[in-house]
Amino acid sequence: DIRRLFENLFQNAIESIPNNESLKISIKTGIEDRNISVIVTDSGSGIPQENLEKIFSPDFTTKKKGTGTGLWNCLNIVRAHGGGIKVRSEVGKGTTFTIYLPIAQPAEIR
Repeated sequence: DIRRLFENLFQNAIESIPNNESLKISIKTGIEDRNISVIVTDSGSGIPQENLEKIFSPDFTTKKKGTGTGLWNCLNIVRAHGGGIKVRSEVGKGTTFTIYLPIAQPAEIR
C-alpha cells in the first residue's frame, strides 16, 4: 500500500514536467505531533488553484489518458493507515504533498 502511494506521487510528478524540462523531487521525513511526516516536493508544473480542491476526488483528471484514481488512491491508502495528507502547489513552481502517518506503538515486551 505505502509503496503504491509513493509510486502514484512520483508518477504524477514525472507527468507534470513541461516540455522535457528536468524534474527535481525531494523527500524529507520527520516527526510531528506523534506522526511521521513525509514531505514530497517536486519541481513540476504545479496544480492550478481551482483544481486543488478536486485532486483527491475519484475520476478527476486533467490528463488525456488519466483515470483520476491516482491521488484518490493515495488519500485512501493514507486514511487506511490512520493518517492524513495535505497539498500545496504553485503553478510554474511545483507541488508539495505532506503525508502524516501515526507512529505505531511498539508491542509490550514481556
